[in-house]
Parts: sequence; structure tokens; C-alpha cells
Amino acid sequence: MADFVAGDTASVLKVTCVDKSETPIDLTGCTANIRWKDEVGEVQTKAMTVLDAANGECTYQFGEDELFSPGMSFEVEVTDISGKKLSNVDLISVTVREQLG
Repeated sequence: MADFVAGDTASVLKVTCVDKSETPIDLTGCTANIRWKDEVGEVQTKAMTVLDAANGECTYQFGEDELFSPGMSFEVEVTDISGKKLSNVDLISVTVREQLG
């Protein structure tokens, strides 16, 4: 089963940022960006929405032409109020199927 469908614009990736012990990272005062390589290999960086800062939850709603098959990998970068950055160690990988028509 695919995680997403290419070309959809209502698809949302929800991420919970956790530390090594799987404890949610408090995102209060932080910004979060999602990054991925597009179909030609250029890195795209987009702002995420922090939903529940205390529980480390953020989302990104994909725009037109941002999802492409057969799959994609994402990196989340969190920047705290002092400017320090933290990125996930393992990429978030999803499958993306083509639209039927």
C-alpha cells in the first residue's frame, strides 16, 4: 500500500520529533523544516506547521507537483530559539504511487 499518491495536494506528513530514548522533543519556540530532493535532484526546503509543540508534533501538507513516484525520502530539521539545528538521523521514507488516470 502506498503512503501517498503523486500529484495529490491534500496529503499530509505528520512527524513526531523524538530523542534517542523515544521521548518527544519539546518544540516550543522552535521552527521545523522538511527537506527532500525533487525529481531532478535539487533539495527542496519547506516550512512545517508545529501542531503540538510539547509533544514534538509537526506536519507538512504537500503542494502541487511535490509528490512523485515511486518513493521519496525526507529530512526534518528543527531550529531552536538560539539558532541551534537538529536533524533526524534516519530519513523518513515513503512510497508514492502514480495516479490511475
